[in-house]
Amino acid sequence: MRANLGLGKAAEHVERFAAAVRDGPRWGYAQMGGEWWPVPDPRPAPAAARGGAPR
Repeated sequence: MRANLGLGKAAEHVERFAAAVRDGPRWGYAQMGGEWWPVPDPRPAPAAARGGAPR
């Protein structure tokens, strides 16, 4: 991971980064298929995974 906290960053972005470092991740992670995924994954599944056509 790389963080860039230069002069062009908004204060809210710096605060969000500091909170993430201070409080840790909001999700747990598990390795699936050789990759790390958030568990539970709150993001909606892509259309292709639901059986629809990709956009």
